[in-house]
Amino acid sequence: MESRTLSGIKTFIPIWFGKFVSTIGSGITGFALGIWIYQHTASVTDLALTTLATTLPSVILSPVLGTLVDRFDKRWVLFASDLGSGLCTGVMGLLLITGNLEIWHIYLIRGFNSIFITCQVPAYTTAITLLVPKDQLARANGLVQLGSSIAQLISPLLGGLLITTIEIQGIILTDLATFIFSLIILLFIRFPESATKISKELLEETSIFSDIAFAWNYIKTKPGIVGLIMLLGLINFLFAFVGVLTVPLVMSFTSATVMGVLMSIGGSGTFLGSLALTIWGDNLTKINYLFMSMLISGLCILVVGLQAKAWLIAAAGFFFFFVTPIISSSIQVMLQKTVQIDLQGRVFAFSGTICGVLISLAYIISGPLADYVFEPLMDLGGLLSGSVGQLIGVGHGRGIALMFLVMGGVTMVLATLAYQYPPLRLLENDALRSQDTEILRTE
Repeated sequence: MESRTLSGIKTFIPIWFGKFVSTIGSGITGFALGIWIYQHTASVTDLALTTLATTLPSVILSPVLGTLVDRFDKRWVLFASDLGSGLCTGVMGLLLITGNLEIWHIYLIRGFNSIFITCQVPAYTTAITLLVPKDQLARANGLVQLGSSIAQLISPLLGGLLITTIEIQGIILTDLATFIFSLIILLFIRFPESATKISKELLEETSIFSDIAFAWNYIKTKPGIVGLIMLLGLINFLFAFVGVLTVPLVMSFTSATVMGVLMSIGGSGTFLGSLALTIWGDNLTKINYLFMSMLISGLCILVVGLQAKAWLIAAAGFFFFFVTPIISSSIQVMLQKTVQIDLQGRVFAFSGTICGVLISLAYIISGPLADYVFEPLMDLGGLLSGSVGQLIGVGHGRGIALMFLVMGGVTMVLATLAYQYPPLRLLENDALRSQDTEILRTE
């Protein structure tokens, strides 16, 4: 068993590194592409539609794609999805170099690319479960979060530097090189026989839709898993809401330079939180730490809305982003430990669909609520200017600040209610029983 464990970890590390390098390349391209779109269209709507084009296909197709992930070898699913993403990037680069790139091309290409990413995410998550022993899952997920946080920190910096030197054409070529690097690793890496055997056994003579129905019925019989998936969806909704409103809130009283500094401080919080997960692993992904981290994140959101002061937002933002990897990793590890391996692709896909719908909803309603409801309430002479305005101030941006107070309070209430739901609070016991069963079966 020890040799199999070492084999699995040795296989995971190169895959993680290839994914890490590819993520940096994609992050730089995404940053540069956003600048290119805005420079050529001067339209925020076009930027928003690009995001929507990236989100909608995954929301619609996620259950079907998750089923396909369960039915095939995870290594080859990862290879095919990376290859597809690389081809999308290559087509966009070719159109750009030849001077034929139009905004509708970007919508279409990003939409196709989202299909490959939708396959990649559950395949990658399930591959971690297959390769890494259960007592090391938290550290492995912490390593994934660490890679993502580093990519978030350096991609905008590299993108800003490279777009003025090698321009967007060179950036796309660099991105293609990172895809090739990741593909080479997957081509020469071999999963342990114990991992590939599971995938071979799952390719049965059943239809995709019957597999989807089976996974749905499985989820319905597990109230703790249902609760965890719904909790993840609501967290994504609240955090997406906050993410959309952060820039207009900060820019209402300070400069873009300060905004960049605040983003870097938040990124350092994510980095340190991910690093803590990598070091302490399973100790930080207990179910109680999930609820505690949610309370801290809610308090941080609430604090941001109290006063228009950059230092206060910097402190709250640091702690918010520090606990965010703990929240996401705790939920992911709990699902990896409780959901049977042959259903994980579908369960993570269902989870992704729910999160995608709620994130899209947050994007759609946050702007109108800010512009037409909360900002007028907190204007000079507004309905709440004489009451709440005495606490948080009035004028431009203070309506958004009020929304932060509301979202922070809702997050804390959600954490409290989730803790009161026994199937969710006791889900960790199911995970431990599942782990004990796995050990006995292995022995």
